Amino acid sequence: EKEQMMEAAREAAEREARKMKSDLEKWGREEQGKRQQRKHFEERTKQEQQMQLDMIKARREADLQAAREQEEAAVALAKRQVELDKELERRKKHEQEERMR
Repeated sequence: EKEQMMEAAREAAEREARKMKSDLEKWGREEQGKRQQRKHFEERTKQEQQMQLDMIKARREADLQAAREQEEAAVALAKRQVELDKELERRKKHEQEERMR
């Protein structure tokens, strides 16, 4: 009878050990899954942030290009205005000279 009790206790201990091992393995798989989800989330977040940064950079470059083009147009306009003013002055002088004669 003592042997049977020892055998039953040993079997119970083995069952408990198998259950603990199974629980630990299950917990390990769950943790691995959580780590993978976290990793995927972090990668996705990083990609989204990079896309936003790229969009901001592209917008800034487009704004700078537009500003350069506006500046070039303003300079060209100012140069043309100077040319027109000179032409007007030349014509006025010419007309005055014609009147003087």
